[in-house]
Order: sequence, then C-alpha cells, then structure tokens
Amino acid sequence: MVKRAVLVGCNYPGTGYDLFGCVNDVTNMRKVLTDIYGFDKRNVLFMVDTDPTSIRPTGGNIAKVLEDAIKASKAGDILYFHFSGHGGQIPPESGCREDDGADECIYPTDLNPMTDDSFRTLLSKLDPGVIFSFVSDSCHSGGLLDSAELQVGVGEKDEVGPETESTRAAVAMMQFSENNERQGAASF
Repeated sequence: MVKRAVLVGCNYPGTGYDLFGCVNDVTNMRKVLTDIYGFDKRNVLFMVDTDPTSIRPTGGNIAKVLEDAIKASKAGDILYFHFSGHGGQIPPESGCREDDGADECIYPTDLNPMTDDSFRTLLSKLDPGVIFSFVSDSCHSGGLLDSAELQVGVGEKDEVGPETESTRAAVAMMQFSENNERQGAASF
C-alpha cells in the first residue's frame, strides 16, 4: 500500500485577492500526514504560490499532478487531495445540468477555475479500490464532488448531516458560544 497526497495552498500574493492562511493550512497538513498518518515525504506533493521552488499551483499543473497521482494509485493505496484557497460558482458549461444552476469551482493561483466537472473527469480514472479523500477549504466546496459519500459541515439551514459525532459536537459548541456572545456571557 502506498499513501500519496497532493497539497495545494494558494495565498494569491499581489493579486488583489490575497489570502493569508492557505499556505499555512497545507504546511500543517503536510506535517499531520507525515508525522501522524505515516505518509512518506517523497509521496506528498506540495504546491504553493509563495515559494518559487514549488510547482506553481496553476489549473493546468494541479490537473497534471492529480492525474499523475491517480494513474500511479492502485487498489489498496490511499490518495489524499487538499486544496486551500478561493472557491466559487460559475455558469454551467453548455449542456450540463446542475441542481443549483452553477458549476462549483476552485481558483488556482492563475485564477482559471477548475470546476466540479473537471474533477469528476479526473476522478473517473481512479481505480475503485483506491481510498480517496478530497478536502477543499474554499467557498462553495460542498458541491465540488456531487456524488461524495461523506461531506462534513453544516448545511444551508444550519442542519447537521449524518457525518460524525465530533462534527455535531463542534456545531453544538459553536451554537452555544454564539448564544452566550449574544447574551453577553463569556465564551470559550
């Protein structure tokens, strides 16, 4: 079994759309994967837009690196993809039908969107025996993989799905803190 990861952090320096924590997110995730989950550093590809020695996280480069990781992964392997950066919605491609009327996307450092459709095309080549995890810390990330078995988070109406007890606890804690803040009580 081989554990592979593709970690992408886009801070967009100098673009006017700058973010300040995305590279830090994937830096921390790299440490978690290697120190806690036993990923070999040689199998963790790190793409950020703040280090000139990194592969630049453009749409084309992300697609190529992810495609190579998908091709290399065989049944029993683990593949983890993590994106931290801007996300959005764009009009759907002609002929495509989206429940919400839009394609969800991430914005690589070149700001050329990678849509949910492009991820579905890439992932259609993944061996079904590969354990695949996709994390996108971006706006509109919930629709990037429409057929996902598990999505963690709070729904449109602050509903918590059947994802995990820890998520339910976190949502309860957030609601408790928000209620206390409204009432002027100290929150923790």
